[in-house]
Amino acid sequence: MNSAKRPCPLCGKQAVETLADLEFGDFDGTTLDRRTRVVACVFCGQVYNDSNMTSASLEGYYRDETLYAAEMGVGSGGNSHWDLMRYAGTLKALADFIPTENAMLIDAGCAKGGFLSYLKGQGYTNLYGVDINPECVSFLRESLNIPAEIGTLYDLPFKNRQADVLIYCHVLEHVSDLYKVLSEAHRVLKEDGILFVELPDATRYAEFPVSSYYWLSQREHINHFDMAHIQMLIASAGFEPVTNGTMLMNISTDVLSPLIYMVFRKCPHSPPTPGIHFQGELREAVRNYITTEETLIAPLCRQVETIVTSRRPVYIWGIGLEFFSLYVQAGLNRCTIKKFVDKNPHKQKRSVDGIPIHGPESFKEAPSDSVVIITSALHAKTMQQYLHDIGFGGKVFVLA
Repeated sequence: MNSAKRPCPLCGKQAVETLADLEFGDFDGTTLDRRTRVVACVFCGQVYNDSNMTSASLEGYYRDETLYAAEMGVGSGGNSHWDLMRYAGTLKALADFIPTENAMLIDAGCAKGGFLSYLKGQGYTNLYGVDINPECVSFLRESLNIPAEIGTLYDLPFKNRQADVLIYCHVLEHVSDLYKVLSEAHRVLKEDGILFVELPDATRYAEFPVSSYYWLSQREHINHFDMAHIQMLIASAGFEPVTNGTMLMNISTDVLSPLIYMVFRKCPHSPPTPGIHFQGELREAVRNYITTEETLIAPLCRQVETIVTSRRPVYIWGIGLEFFSLYVQAGLNRCTIKKFVDKNPHKQKRSVDGIPIHGPESFKEAPSDSVVIITSALHAKTMQQYLHDIGFGGKVFVLA
């Protein structure tokens, strides 16, 4: 048993069991800790990341560093085929609790507003977005013609008892002071207003692996929830549970993300709650996931070691979550790295350990003895096809 730097976000205790202590790569200048200590609260069993990061530093990260305003993958508020499928599933879970098509719906932490755009297409007319990123807010206003305001979950730009429905899709796993966020939700919702929550299901991380330590490499996901703990949390904040369920979200053709969703109703007076008590399933599920990942990464480490010892010039393609999880854990940082490559122009403005990121056109200049390491689990086949089409003559390894 250890003492955490960050108190448990659910019960406030600091006695924890360490489940993993991992180091990840990142862009130069990032606010996020490169080391992730994943802990389980001894008192209630909640799993979370233990760090010194404050609410203010996290807000700065979401405002200034994240790429939600860029053309990112599924889950960043876009309108790809897979995003639209997810929105359909989310609306199916929520629709029965929206009183009218003119009900006031607020999507807090809306990113590029994909779900709001989908709701607009389904006939809902009284929609509002809130995000801390100014680029995202401008996109909603100018490109989607949806009202949006710059704001945080701790300080929503709305009057008391104004909203019929408040939507928290994939946001509670990101915030440090959960009770402050829920207090603000309680303030903004009308009496009997609806709070809808959707987030990753940490009990199923091991069932749906994407790449090495994928679910923990998202270091902005500082809280790891299951149904039991999120229910205890929100019920303790003055909300009455109405219904809940599970979903699977495609993030590519054959890769799924496990989700849980919950519908709560605001209570004018705090209802009797079961209180915060120990639940052990979440801790054991995350422990099992970590053990599984330790086994799966071992052959990747051996493969990387052969590349390191060869001293061949290395181009690493796909500078995202999968890459950052492998950069230190699998030893990619010890390779003779010639260039980092990514097609996203926003990433091409950044660097990793002082090495700038270039576009895929760089491969046309690669020497014949070079090695390309593909680290994208979602786009590896497309990347391989590109290298074949341009006649790349070196070795290609897929480490996803």
